[in-house]
Amino acid sequence: METHKILVCGDIGGSFNALFKRVSTVNKSNGPFSLLLCVGSFFEPFSSTTTNENNDNSNDTDDKDENNDNNTTNNNNSDEKNENELTFPKELQSYKDGVDNVPIPIYFIAYSQSDFKYIKKFVDKETGELCKGITYLGKCGIKNILNLNIAYLSGKIDYPIKTQSNEENIIIKSEIDNIIKEGEDKRIDILLSNQWSRGVLNNVTSGIPTFLKTPYKIGIDGVKLVAQALTPAYHFSKNSFYFQRAPYYNTPTLKNQNPQPTRFLSLAPINNDKKEKYLFAMSYNPNKETNKDDITPNPFERKQRELDDHVSKKQRNSDEQSTNFFFNNNYNNHNRNINNNNNNYYNNNNNYYNNNNNNNNNNNNNNNNNNNNNNNNNNNNNNNNNNNNNNNNNNNNNNNNNNNNNNYNNYNNNYNNYNNNYNNYNNYNNNNFNNNNNYNYNFKNDNQQNQQKQKKQDQSCWFCLSSAEVDSHLIVTIGNECYLAFPKGGMVEHHLLIVFTEHKPNFISLSEDERKDVNLMIDYLREYFLEKYNQDIVVFERNISTKGGADLHGHLQVIPIPKELSSTVKQSFIDHPLTKKYNMEFSDLKNDEKSEQELKDKQYYLVFLPNGEKIYSVISKPDFQYGRKVMVDLLGIPEKLNWKDCVKTKEIETSDTLKFRDEFQPFYDKKQPTDDSDNDSNTQ
Repeated sequence: METHKILVCGDIGGSFNALFKRVSTVNKSNGPFSLLLCVGSFFEPFSSTTTNENNDNSNDTDDKDENNDNNTTNNNNSDEKNENELTFPKELQSYKDGVDNVPIPIYFIAYSQSDFKYIKKFVDKETGELCKGITYLGKCGIKNILNLNIAYLSGKIDYPIKTQSNEENIIIKSEIDNIIKEGEDKRIDILLSNQWSRGVLNNVTSGIPTFLKTPYKIGIDGVKLVAQALTPAYHFSKNSFYFQRAPYYNTPTLKNQNPQPTRFLSLAPINNDKKEKYLFAMSYNPNKETNKDDITPNPFERKQRELDDHVSKKQRNSDEQSTNFFFNNNYNNHNRNINNNNNNYYNNNNNYYNNNNNNNNNNNNNNNNNNNNNNNNNNNNNNNNNNNNNNNNNNNNNNNNNNNNNNYNNYNNNYNNYNNNYNNYNNYNNNNFNNNNNYNYNFKNDNQQNQQKQKKQDQSCWFCLSSAEVDSHLIVTIGNECYLAFPKGGMVEHHLLIVFTEHKPNFISLSEDERKDVNLMIDYLREYFLEKYNQDIVVFERNISTKGGADLHGHLQVIPIPKELSSTVKQSFIDHPLTKKYNMEFSDLKNDEKSEQELKDKQYYLVFLPNGEKIYSVISKPDFQYGRKVMVDLLGIPEKLNWKDCVKTKEIETSDTLKFRDEFQPFYDKKQPTDDSDNDSNTQ
């Protein structure tokens, strides 16, 4: 493909003569250039303020004035001028009259409200032409110029992203959605914006200006959404200083398996005291490959990778502590140790034959891997005498690092000594189960069957952290006994799920510790939404069996609502037409065994009201969407009834999750500090 020589400029601020003089000089010495692209304030100079427009957290004022030009707003008198009072820029009059010609074709985006007033009065609505050779690209979209796809965001994106605005320079959610959709099947060569992508400085190890006190907070999530979705070859923005980032990798998607890396550059304004670079020249060939040695990881996936690591730890813990799924909670640790070792005979027996088969097939790589894993798994067992036997005990040692150290230090490995383990098991039965021999052997087989059934269930479950089906990009934070996540197709912006860590069917089935952690999560969310958004939350659970009889993975739906609706929630459930249609009767749920016993083994809907009270109704005719139907009617959003109509792209889901995580995690950590060292110790 053809190589294009392109110039890009920062804030012009009405200094057209200075710009054209500089462009003419560069064009003569290094040209010819095909076009000039302009970002930032176009018509009138801006004046810096301390408002943090390029920071999602409006309370964070660490980076002010010269530290962040994305914090700037146009405070010129023209913002208060009526459109009729504006006059055509004097420095452009000769170009409008045809007396002079611009050095090269110019395409620009707008930034301030005054920019948009000029555009409304002087720009041709059909062609976008301000005068011959100077063209306004538009509010948001993608244009093909010289066979290059140029995406643009004129104005600015607020935080949080607005769904509507009376200000012409505010980019709203529908405009962001449209440009993302428009770019789905296009290769984007250049993206122009007036704000940085939030987190774009992640993975940058050098070159960050020292005066930026909080560089990793700079940016806007709305711009990041667009940059992530479009994956442009170049992303140009503006600031009070010049900055060029090393190119970064983009995340592959189903539609784009091999996205191009992105180069991000931010340009200074023409008029800057420090003589920062405001004009960037490049020779761009779409087919030219970027030097892979210069490319950094995707800056927007940093926190997602941290969360994936956390999920991975939980998965490993789940494998090691698999007895929690199929042993009764009333058994003490001694019961678990004995039963674990009894099951180990069968695990090791199977592994023994598997390993023999591998040896017959000369599968040396697997044996080597087993040896390596074995050495790590047997540090506490002092068992380094027989590597072949150790290979047969990988799974056993994973489950028994801590328990075996206390109970079976005298054995080199469980396979060679399974008779002793089995005798211990029988002795325990003689002492504690009155020689009930029938129970002894059958209980062992039942546990093995339950373990296999549970493992299969976990691997296919959408909510089990040990499952490959879990959508980790939707997880906000992980607690001790539950985790917080976004659902697919939420009915409101912050529709959340509290998911039980273990695969248990409902809230009533949880242990005391599990229920305590879930209740804490509810309390934290209630306090957070009241403090942050002046909202209450409604929490509800449906306990409905499937046709196949399998237990679903229990979770609670969390719906933030306006505070003024809080007092109407209880009656909304009681009086809803579907409540009468299904002959449902809501009652208060008391925190006692009698009330909970009534719900055991029954299908029900449970509602946690904003005031902390709980109501429930046993149901005879299951309706999975009953709770959603009540809530959309309460909130007046019938268009949100079908969750499939509310599903977003994975990119948007990921961005929404990261944004909420950035807000909620500090609040959560402050309320309930985490101890990562404890988690780490469980995975050794």
